[in-house]
Amino acid sequence: MTGGVVGSAGVALGMSRTPSLCLVAPAMILVPGVPLINGIEDMIRNHVTMGLSRLGFAATLVFAVALGLFAATRLTGVDIPIDGPAATIGVPQDAVFSALAGGGYALLFGVPRRLAWACAVCGVASHTLRTLLFHFGLDLIAGTLIGALVVGILSQALARRFRAPAVAFAFPGVVAMVPGSYAFRAVFGTLQIAQGSSSIPLVTETFALLATVLLMLGAIAVGVGAPALLWPPRSYLRRSRA
Repeated sequence: MTGGVVGSAGVALGMSRTPSLCLVAPAMILVPGVPLINGIEDMIRNHVTMGLSRLGFAATLVFAVALGLFAATRLTGVDIPIDGPAATIGVPQDAVFSALAGGGYALLFGVPRRLAWACAVCGVASHTLRTLLFHFGLDLIAGTLIGALVVGILSQALARRFRAPAVAFAFPGVVAMVPGSYAFRAVFGTLQIAQGSSSIPLVTETFALLATVLLMLGAIAVGVGAPALLWPPRSYLRRSRA
């Protein structure tokens, strides 16, 4: 909620014309990307109990963050449009900010500093590739799947090169693609519907956002998890060499 209030203040002072980005961006670091992706991977691998537990935990956190942002909008009077268009930037700018997101996530969550550069490379390989494909006309879901697949392959190669867990590279690599903005807007739409604003455009857009979130998370989970099936576990490698 505090981040939403600060973002709303920036909008109220005329510092930005994109209220949705100003309010949502401070909360993106709170998005539980790891349990969301892990939960979907667990469901794909038929670990239903663990998957449901992680997805429930992640959904609760997303709802809590979204509720805080919603309270901030009601407190400040700055609304977040549910049907905001997807903003895109140039590929070079995307590469810079994707590298910062990947490297920053690595440092923030305890990845060794000597490997932060590799996490930044993974961030560029995922989000910047998706942006490039989007500029060439590929849709968001397919671009997310391809970007996550590239990171999944790259993280497996880096894990064997540096003798580190693949997740140390995979999750910082895809964190910029986690659809936090879509999830928050979907929750905002749901809250507005619960308050009686049941117009057809609002309901349609809210369900479209929910579907987009599920498809993007599924694409990320499949893309990151599929390459792990192509390589045997490291313990197997040690036994085979012995």
